[in-house]
Amino acid sequence: GQAPVWAQQPPAYAPPQAPTPARSGDGLIWVAVVVAVLVLVVGGGALAWQQGWLDGVLGKESGETVAAKDDAESDDTATQDGDQGGTEEDGSGGGTTSDSGGDTATTSALSAEDSYSLLVEHYGEVWDLHVAIGLQDEGAYTGTGFVFEPGGFNASIGHSDKQVRRDLVPRCKYFVDEVTDWQAQLEMAVVDSAYETDRRNLVELYGYLFERADALYQAALIAVDNPDRDTGWGSALQPRSQDGRKAFEEHYSGYEPYRR
Repeated sequence: GQAPVWAQQPPAYAPPQAPTPARSGDGLIWVAVVVAVLVLVVGGGALAWQQGWLDGVLGKESGETVAAKDDAESDDTATQDGDQGGTEEDGSGGGTTSDSGGDTATTSALSAEDSYSLLVEHYGEVWDLHVAIGLQDEGAYTGTGFVFEPGGFNASIGHSDKQVRRDLVPRCKYFVDEVTDWQAQLEMAVVDSAYETDRRNLVELYGYLFERADALYQAALIAVDNPDRDTGWGSALQPRSQDGRKAFEEHYSGYEPYRR
């Protein structure tokens, strides 16, 4: 940086005159006084300049530090305000809490009444799916539902027309998807603790239905290229389908939820 003004220009003063012999003692004293005054003046100016320069630098740095601190505190306040800006939405029987971005959510347990209502709905649904897949007549290989109806599984699995067998595949897959979707809904449900056993029992019923529906589906996939039961799809169907149906019917009545 540029040297201060006082350092660039020498102080304007005349050097002391040589004392006359007659007043040698007084002259020396006067010279000493003048020199001391000059030292004080010049030194004081330097100190004042240095102090001013330091104050300016320190003041600037202090101002920058305060501004940075204020910015940081402002950012912290904005972050806290954002964190507290989340919303709470109540669903039926439970609450859903999400942050301001809506990226996360936590679902609380359903109330006892809502838990019971949900389980009653699923109890009816598993039976409806069971009947839709096929309810066998007692003591006979006939019945109602997809398995036994005209044009259904039994009538199509060994059909001589390959297109008929091919069309059977998505029809079987439909029941697999239906059972899977309903079971997944119940598995994710958070019910009141008093109804947790009932929830697990109904999930188990869906499991029996899945075993049956998936056995039909796997058999239909094989039958597209091999319609013979003994050498083709028969082993994929039984005993898995029959065991699933029997297990469902044995457990269903004992798994009915009741109000607590």
